[in-house]
Amino acid sequence: MELAVPDILYRRELKEFGGDALLARGLRIEELSDEGVERAQGFRRARAGLSVPDSFALALALGQNWTLLTG
Repeated sequence: MELAVPDILYRRELKEFGGDALLARGLRIEELSDEGVERAQGFRRARAGLSVPDSFALALALGQNWTLLTG
């Protein structure tokens, strides 16, 4: 299984909390396309309680047709 996160989620939530170890274990950091960023912004407008990193993760998963794991 491969795991990936959007770059903004990594920077805001993982980098300072064991991010290097996660990368060493194979975690990939992905950037959203311009279309993906627009999609993420649309999610935020539709659901005010959704965080920026979470909206980017949802947009990335949908854009790549990946399964989204949440905690």
